[in-house]
Amino acid sequence: MHKSGIKKVVDYQKLKIPKKLLDILVVQHDDLYINPFDCDKFGGGESLVHLMLFLFEFHDLFEVYQVKPKVFKNYFTKIMQGYQDNLYHNRIHAFDVCQTTNFLLSKCKFIEISQLDEQDISCVFLAAAAHDYGHPGYTNAFMINSKSDLAFIYNDQSVLENYHSSQAFSIAFQNEKCNIFDKLSFFKERKIRESITSMILSTDMAHHAAELAMTKTRIASPDYDPKSKDKQRLMDLIVHCSDVSNPIKSYQVYQLWTERVLGEFWLQGDKEKQMGLPVSYLCDRATTNTASAQLGFIDYVVKPTFAVVLSFLPSFEPYFQNLDKNRVKWADLVEFYQKQLNK
Repeated sequence: MHKSGIKKVVDYQKLKIPKKLLDILVVQHDDLYINPFDCDKFGGGESLVHLMLFLFEFHDLFEVYQVKPKVFKNYFTKIMQGYQDNLYHNRIHAFDVCQTTNFLLSKCKFIEISQLDEQDISCVFLAAAAHDYGHPGYTNAFMINSKSDLAFIYNDQSVLENYHSSQAFSIAFQNEKCNIFDKLSFFKERKIRESITSMILSTDMAHHAAELAMTKTRIASPDYDPKSKDKQRLMDLIVHCSDVSNPIKSYQVYQLWTERVLGEFWLQGDKEKQMGLPVSYLCDRATTNTASAQLGFIDYVVKPTFAVVLSFLPSFEPYFQNLDKNRVKWADLVEFYQKQLNK
């Protein structure tokens, strides 16, 4: 089990994290209300790398892999560089998802509840950091409908998620300077790969409803065991829920992410129209009401998801009410956005 109760003096200076960002991370590394956009600015565009180094030092995770921190920095840098400058699926989103997992692991006590060891914790962070590596700014539906090379490679099945996971390991195995897995035994490496891959694949929304229902059923089962047989399933949900967690954040940050994700969707919709493809859900800028879209997202995706999270992480309870608070604000804006569409 992770040594979560042990306090230690940590020399973060050796990680060479920019001071303004370090000051934020020391205080807010497990805070739901950290501002990822400020962190990206203070991190010189490399906040994901700095966050990963910080978390690995804070949780004593380097020792799991027995390679020098420089190798980790090289690996994290490659991961960060793999993120394209999309409006939404970019390095800031990766930082945000990774930091949110730490909030759930630390502040909401998932480490204690599932008795995560250092290897488990490292897998969660690695999966979160790489979960959208190389994202092209288009959805799986677009990749399939446009007959992309990736869709053919992965047979139309979780196209992007399979790609993200594959790349997370390829960049390590193809460059010894980045190979954080180099010193692991065969069986340890295999277990880590299985765990990370499972978490990244869990972010495919196509499987959201079925997987959430299965997790809910497992939690209600008499043989439910968060420390053993159900641990990986819960880890999968931790990464998945962090990926859709914008509505539980401060409204200011949530609103910024909303503008970005719909902006990215609408660029896809424009492309679909140009190519004569079916316009995907929420991707038509001429018909999508921003506020109504968020009401549906909260009601049908985010609230049911975090209700399940709350069932095994009772410490999340004070934050669950953010969904209703943010929903009220979006509900008040439905008419405003409809008028914008009608102009």
